Amino acid sequence: MSIQFLDMRISQGSTMDAQSLNLVRSGAVFGDIGLQTVNVTPANAGLVRVTLNAFARLSVDVSIIVQNDVTFSIYRNNVLIFSTTYPGNINNTTTQYEMVGITAVDYPPSTDVLTGQIQYTIVASAIRTASLGARSFSGNCRCRKWIVENIKGKSPEHSGIFSIVPIKKASVEKYLRML
Repeated sequence: MSIQFLDMRISQGSTMDAQSLNLVRSGAVFGDIGLQTVNVTPANAGLVRVTLNAFARLSVDVSIIVQNDVTFSIYRNNVLIFSTTYPGNINNTTTQYEMVGITAVDYPPSTDVLTGQIQYTIVASAIRTASLGARSFSGNCRCRKWIVENIKGKSPEHSGIFSIVPIKKASVEKYLRML
């Protein structure tokens, strides 16, 4: 299978723990990227795959609140596609420090791909006092390219049986000779 690399973006919220982002119940954005998809043809729009990665140093303070949840949510064009919750330890008596690593994948709909850019945003929210230190969010987008190849014969007159195969140099040359 041939892979066409489309785009990669990085959103670096902070490179140091000293520049913390306080989390609130309504959520705090700590990463926002727009992956370019302008080179994708309509025929290949359904073959786009996205990989997203996030890293954050999480600090959760002692609190009298019974819950200790910190939620990380990823949105594609303002539509939730991934969410995970860090439950923490409600009995902690000191500030807890954790390294959070998140990997998510997305198979965006063709309609989003054909707009030319897909926006991904990561939001963190907390019920109790928590903050993020060093943090980053990145994503890459690629497309698997396919070609329809006639397997019964070399000319269109022998049509009727087709298979979908990955585009390879030899396949493209064979396809072009058929034309």
